[in-house]
Amino acid sequence: MPVPGNHEYNTLGAKGYFDYFGAAAGDRSKGYYSYDLGDWHMIALNSMCDKVGGCGPSSPMVAWLKQDLDANDEACTLAYFHHPLFTSHPTYRNNLKMKASWEALYAADADVVLNGHSHNYERFAPQTPNGIADPERGIREFVVGTGGGAFHAFGAIQPNSQVQIVDTFGVLKLTLHPSNYDWEFIRVPAQNETKGVTIDSGSGQCHGGPSNPDPTAPLVQPPEEEIPNGGTLGTTTIPTKLSWSATDEGGSIVSYELQRSTNGGSFTNVSLPSPTSTTKTLQLSPGSTYEFRVRATDNEGNTSGWASDPVDPAFEVDAQQENSGAIVHTGTWTQQALTSAYGGGVEYAKANGSTAQFTFSGQDVAWVTTKGPDRGKATVSVDGVVVKTVDLYASTTQFRKAVFSKANLPPGDHTIMVQVLGTKNSASSDTRVDIDAFGVLR
Repeated sequence: MPVPGNHEYNTLGAKGYFDYFGAAAGDRSKGYYSYDLGDWHMIALNSMCDKVGGCGPSSPMVAWLKQDLDANDEACTLAYFHHPLFTSHPTYRNNLKMKASWEALYAADADVVLNGHSHNYERFAPQTPNGIADPERGIREFVVGTGGGAFHAFGAIQPNSQVQIVDTFGVLKLTLHPSNYDWEFIRVPAQNETKGVTIDSGSGQCHGGPSNPDPTAPLVQPPEEEIPNGGTLGTTTIPTKLSWSATDEGGSIVSYELQRSTNGGSFTNVSLPSPTSTTKTLQLSPGSTYEFRVRATDNEGNTSGWASDPVDPAFEVDAQQENSGAIVHTGTWTQQALTSAYGGGVEYAKANGSTAQFTFSGQDVAWVTTKGPDRGKATVSVDGVVVKTVDLYASTTQFRKAVFSKANLPPGDHTIMVQVLGTKNSASSDTRVDIDAFGVLR
């Protein structure tokens, strides 16, 4: 449902706007109206109020607004109009014409105000019409001017402004619950992406709704790491999959936050595929130590503390290349330089009984090899027990593939052994088996 802005009134009486939207835009002599959407009362105001009788406390629009709010019996109220009362835009921030409307909304315990006009994204904490922080009764304002026009730079950041995003096209998604709401600012996809990415999100409670029936934060299981079976290494990095979860007895999880520390440094945010994603795969550098932590927020706005492994939160990524002295070979193995391999080379064998054995200290291990149309079969043993037979045939050559991984090994030393079987898939042209690297998390 639309509202007019300053550009619409470049045509006398905003004729094009009202002709286009018709009855959906309300009375063309007013441009303001209201309706209910589920358990929410929605109010569309005309911030070009000087064109429809004025903007002050005794103006027709504000008088109508007060009557509309008095008749409202919904628990949650959202108002939207073009010109923001609060913005960090260097010139727009002194525009007070919507203050009287804000005062009426605040007096009626309205919850959310949506605006545009300033070509950027800005989110404010709940506040009064005078710009004083008020977490109990304040109105949360969003300025979303990111639909396609030239961007506006921010000036001095205004009090209570929590997030400022410029140079990013996107949309604000609001999910309106009976007594609360969730928001996501989703930027448009980059060229190599298939969908938008959430870069700001959160939840709020309605003033007119019941008090929070669930004050308990979610219970979060900390991230667990593994080298994913079937993952592809970079030429100098190891893919590491992180998995976590949370439970919430009184509601549902609406978002997670994941953070990373590298080599004991400060924690930084890690972007997630979606707010409720419970996995993330990253390419990590061997020789570095990482620590990850996660927290969750439920639909009542309760946020957990940060959760990390309580015993050993940090882990090191290690990779032993095919020619490492830590790998013991039996049988006939041939060294081959291969630029597409991890570290630039592999060792391969074809004869039955040839083995490559690696003893390590760690909780996760992976065998990295090459799959292709001339590759054969091998068994993988961990601590003397055959765990898997791997067929390395593929119709096209695939480098740096983690064809076997084992996670959650008990603390201590372990041994992984690859044994060439000298057999092959019927579609393969050879029995070759490569050792590219062994990856370890410890």
